[in-house]
Parts: sequence; C-alpha cells; structure tokens
Amino acid sequence: MCKKKKRAEKYFALVFCGVEASFSLLPHYAEWNTPLYNVTELMINKKAWESLPADLQAIVRSCAQACNLDSHAWSEANNADALTDLVTNEGVIAQTLPDDVVMQLKTLTEEVLAEKSASDPLTKKVHDHFMAFRDKHRSWASISEKPYHGLISS
Repeated sequence: MCKKKKRAEKYFALVFCGVEASFSLLPHYAEWNTPLYNVTELMINKKAWESLPADLQAIVRSCAQACNLDSHAWSEANNADALTDLVTNEGVIAQTLPDDVVMQLKTLTEEVLAEKSASDPLTKKVHDHFMAFRDKHRSWASISEKPYHGLISS
C-alpha cells in the first residue's frame, strides 16, 4: 500500500511505491502507442443497447462524451502537477525513452497487431478500421496539432 495514498488519489498519477523511483515516457510523436491520445471506451451489450429507446441512447451517448471530455481535461490540467510531485517528492526520474527503443517498441507493436489481426476476423476488422481512421486523422494532425505543439513546447 502506498504511503502517499492521499497524493496518489489527488493526482490519480502513476505512483511507484516500493519500486525503484524512475520511469520513462514515450514521446508524443510515438502516436502508434496512443494514436488519439485519449481513447476511452464504453461497452454495452448490443441487444441491451438496441432495446433502449432513442432518447435513452442519446442520453448514454451524451454522458459518455462528457465523461471522455472531462477525463481528458482533468488529465491535461493535473498531469504537470502530478509529474512535479513525483519528481520533487518521490525522487522519480522522468525522461523519454531513447529514439531507438521507441522505434523498436513501434516495430514490435506493429508485429503483434499484424499477428493478432491475421488470426481473428473480428480483430482484423477492428484493426483495419482503426488504422484507416488513424491514417486519416494523422493527415489532419500533421498540419494542425503537430506544428502547434512543436511551436509552443520550445
């Protein structure tokens, strides 16, 4: 159990209790590991979903969207403080992984995804749709978010 439970609850951060106090962050250019940065999911039994009237489906959609937005906003608002706390008070060393390690992780990720997609039709369908969306989104992000973040982070 963490001695710093209150702090962990406050920041909802990665806290390493009883483990060597260091971790690495994947740089944001590694969008293959977090393709849309904030992916959350809500799973509902298809039959149960289809049995709901349209107004209740709309309420569930609206609530899920609000939770996703709140979660992302909360994380963005609190992660810097959580990181400062971990580094200052817990002795954590925060750094990005070396480029060669990130590229090897990317290669391994792609291999595993290809293997899993080849072995199951549903996995392949989800994978193919997700990758198509990612590629379409990447074309937009490359001229919108990526240059902006490059400018403001320096």
